Amino acid sequence: MQALLILLSFVAAEDRVSVVLESAKEPPADRQEIFTDDTYRFYSLNFGSKGGRVPGFLVQSKKSGEWRRIAKISTAGAQFGRSPSFEESRAAGIADLQVGWDFRYLKKQDYVELPLRSSGSIMFPERIAWDRERHEYVAYFNEQLKVPASVTKLVFRGDDLAKAFAP
Repeated sequence: MQALLILLSFVAAEDRVSVVLESAKEPPADRQEIFTDDTYRFYSLNFGSKGGRVPGFLVQSKKSGEWRRIAKISTAGAQFGRSPSFEESRAAGIADLQVGWDFRYLKKQDYVELPLRSSGSIMFPERIAWDRERHEYVAYFNEQLKVPASVTKLVFRGDDLAKAFAP
């Protein structure tokens, strides 16, 4: 019985939409490009110089020119990190961080909202890669710290993005 529940849980996670998008207008010019390929451009949008706008993780279809806000990504296939310890920071040659986080609790949820939020900051992926074999995008957070335990990785299917932009 327990094996059946685990199997059903796995099937349900694989069947659900991997990314939840909302319609969006073209963002201001100070958006930051994270990744581009033949089909999409991915951007982050922070609070702005006066802190008056809602931050967002955005994608633009190159084919239609339309914009969508990536509101949530499924936790299926995700890896969640935490802030490095003082020892890990020193070993990696990085300064002690001003803000801590521990995203490991998110694995209990079906989806995570973006941007990721810590006690004193928001986080966007610093890198996105296209996995050609699996037809998935992989978003990497905190990879620049060079501390494996700090990396958060979220995965979403290219087919789900295509459906969101379909007429």
